[in-house]
Amino acid sequence: MPSPVEFALLQVLDTLTKGSAAPSSTGRGISSTGLGSGRALSPRMRSDFETILTRLSIWAGNIGVFAPGAASLDERLYSGDHPDISDVLCHLLGRLNDALQLALEPPLQEQDHESENSESDDSDSLLSLDVADDTSPDTERWPPSKPIDRANDIVSRLYRLSTAIRKPASSRETERVRKFAQDMAGSPDLQAQAEELESLESFAQWLVCYKFSRAPKPLVNRLVSSVVFRRARLLYRRRHQSKLQQGMSRIWERGHEPRPRPERAAGAGRGMSGDVIPNLVPDTRQSPSVVFSATVASSVDRRRYQSFAKSVALSGITHKAINRRRKLDVPAYSGLVDASSGQAFCPYCTRKIDVQETKEPRWT
Repeated sequence: MPSPVEFALLQVLDTLTKGSAAPSSTGRGISSTGLGSGRALSPRMRSDFETILTRLSIWAGNIGVFAPGAASLDERLYSGDHPDISDVLCHLLGRLNDALQLALEPPLQEQDHESENSESDDSDSLLSLDVADDTSPDTERWPPSKPIDRANDIVSRLYRLSTAIRKPASSRETERVRKFAQDMAGSPDLQAQAEELESLESFAQWLVCYKFSRAPKPLVNRLVSSVVFRRARLLYRRRHQSKLQQGMSRIWERGHEPRPRPERAAGAGRGMSGDVIPNLVPDTRQSPSVVFSATVASSVDRRRYQSFAKSVALSGITHKAINRRRKLDVPAYSGLVDASSGQAFCPYCTRKIDVQETKEPRWT
């Protein structure tokens, strides 16, 4: 079954991993061992990439992007008939990936004005969330802080949107917590939690009787059961969170070679572009042996989602200028280059041009 949100997130994680593994530089200089544009990353930018990776991983584990089966975010949105929310998430993750790639390979000054016009047409996503993008300054290259700030802003929007995707509490939670506490004794993997509740009940019974020696017995029993219930609810929510966090450990295993899954490209997200398949894939082979509790605490809060401010609909035609140029079928420069003078000979216009004109995005 296609998983568009998971696929979009994997693309972002792949870009973040490339940024974290890029060669570092103490300044803003250009290095021949850098990324595609030959640009080395400063220690601050590497730290920014690590921070975004951490924030995004916490967000993904909180709403169950990589969880298997019915617990996964894509499955919950699909079964709950929420395609609009899935489209919003894919769009935000796509824009996050664009911002990170822009930080890795910032365009030249000639690109800035066209990107500004394109950004205004894009309308900043389906959910504006009361945050506007800044225009780029007139510098030779975009400052790395601008795309990084935009990426952090998009991650903050994802966090805000997660409050609508996953309800913090449910009206039937009390009933499910009581059933969860009753089933603890019969579950082999919950014996430690069951013993903890029994010990807590005995301690609460002694403490209430010691503090309120004259309290009637019905009141004592009510206070003890309230203490035990609050602890059982914490165990219940912790167990549900563990279910949503399945598959997240694969992100942090940097030294382990991930398994390629090219079939994921066939079910790529709607509106997602790019032919490169991310190499970060959640590990679903080693599923935990425990059977997690069946909960619906992560159901979508449609009323809260409707309260978010909306802008114009997403356009499938207008994209950033840098993305449009990547789609052009323009052959790479193949002429002669004079390294001493910094001049190159264009085989198409038969004129001498600057070496910088032979590189993207100026070449297209």
